[in-house]
Amino acid sequence: PMDGGRILRALLGLRKPEEEATRIAAAAGRFLSVAMGLYGLLSMNFILLFIAFFVYLGAAQEGAAAAGKLLMKGVPVRAAMITDFRTLSHGDSIRHAADLLLSTSQQDFPVLHGDQVLGLLTRMALLRAMASAGPDTYVASSMDRDFVTVHPDMDLTDALPRMAQGGACALVMDSDRLVGLLTSENLAEFLVLRRVEIKRSRAGDAVQ
Repeated sequence: PMDGGRILRALLGLRKPEEEATRIAAAAGRFLSVAMGLYGLLSMNFILLFIAFFVYLGAAQEGAAAAGKLLMKGVPVRAAMITDFRTLSHGDSIRHAADLLLSTSQQDFPVLHGDQVLGLLTRMALLRAMASAGPDTYVASSMDRDFVTVHPDMDLTDALPRMAQGGACALVMDSDRLVGLLTSENLAEFLVLRRVEIKRSRAGDAVQ
């Protein structure tokens, strides 16, 4: 994760895809941090051991990010989006939204007026409204009108940066029609399942 690793990634990137170059550089960073940690432990240099620990964490995070990009590359948003979700009307109360929060596993609720999406009520906004304005206020006064939208055919690698800018939930819109939700929790579950699926596929190919 430091300058040397980035130079190595840049050199590898001349011949390999960026995600693979990042994965190799991160693996090299983890190996060197382990070696640095062992040397620091044997020489009783605890400052070096402390540095090695944080270098390992940084390399592991970059490696995980690169692996996630590889798993998402070429996969559309519709493959990972939530299609069974609840919505709120702009005239619903915060009390009604809180009841939905408790009775379902959903944490973010699109706010609609008919079929038109007006905003997104997040869990944090709901809790703030409950504490400050009370349960009888309307969700329209607390919803986020500047919500993030993605298209169902958008590549997941392109959708992820948009989610990082706007929060943990993006509304999946096909033209003006709401077709799903893309959340960080559901995306993480999708990546776990996809990783298992790829491993099983590779194991089956190896047996054949």
